[in-house]
Amino acid sequence: MMKKVKKILTFGLACTMILVLAACESLIPAPVIPPDEASGTEESAESSAEGNMNMPNPWVECVTLEEAVKLAGFNMEVPAMIEGYSSNMIQAMKGEMIQVFYYAGDPDDEESANVLIRKGKGTDDISGDYNSYSEEKTLSLHGVDVYVGGVDGLIYKSTWTQDGYAYSITGDTGIALAMIDSLVETVK
Repeated sequence: MMKKVKKILTFGLACTMILVLAACESLIPAPVIPPDEASGTEESAESSAEGNMNMPNPWVECVTLEEAVKLAGFNMEVPAMIEGYSSNMIQAMKGEMIQVFYYAGDPDDEESANVLIRKGKGTDDISGDYNSYSEEKTLSLHGVDVYVGGVDGLIYKSTWTQDGYAYSITGDTGIALAMIDSLVETVK
């Protein structure tokens, strides 16, 4: 009879432990699976952190300036090359803007000097450079007022508007005023 009591007590204790464990498990919240993981798509941690819901890149790489002009819906004139810069890349944003990059080295090298020329519809600052510079002024160059901002005599940002379009020239290592003057005359 004692064996029967032990078996019943052991069975009762085992059932109690199972109930306790089940109750504890219900207190642990279930993991939340973000929608992008549930659907099987991958999103980088960087874009997820920024709240970027996989927005498509609006820039289209173009082989020629003519292709960019068709895509943007307006004309643009830029120099084929800039002295000291060996290659370029052309991109357009449909109906909005054209940008031309000039590289003074390997385009994939982040240390390479770059010049970026943009033209877009409207009169807003389209440079993408929102820094304040210790040297800022407005110059009259070739009949237009051109804002220039820079440091130690080098210009990092220049912007102007003309005939309903906004223009910008930026250089990540600075550009001499003589080159800005020449580019403002050439870029249309």
